[in-house]
Amino acid sequence: MEKSSTITDQINSGFYNQMVSLPAYTRENGELVILHTGLKDFVLNIMKEYMLSGKEPLRYSYHTVCASERMNVVDCAFSLGTYVVVETGESGQGTLYTEVARNYPYLEAQKRAFDRTAISFFQLQLDGRRVFADSELWC
Repeated sequence: MEKSSTITDQINSGFYNQMVSLPAYTRENGELVILHTGLKDFVLNIMKEYMLSGKEPLRYSYHTVCASERMNVVDCAFSLGTYVVVETGESGQGTLYTEVARNYPYLEAQKRAFDRTAISFFQLQLDGRRVFADSELWC
């Protein structure tokens, strides 16, 4: 699918109850797609901010569900105090569309888990519509 140019878009965060700026693009079908690199930077900056201000730390961790040549499944958990969100990322032979993903299928599953968890944890959406990370798009 064609995409428009990468832009910094204002996306609503239900977690913060405000708009946040993230690098994203809009697909032809109108879906907003956030870039993994921007999402990762967003999370790491928040972690640093919380650490420097003495707030309770935001943490994330991974749990391997399955790792094989055919399929990789990874859970990622984000937590802040008692607020915990866990999402799953998968990669299989049929969903590895880049050379990097084919060479590192476990890392691709981990990246997909991180992105989905970050989107869910920070409750990112646009006008009530779900947003996606570029790692989730398999076409």
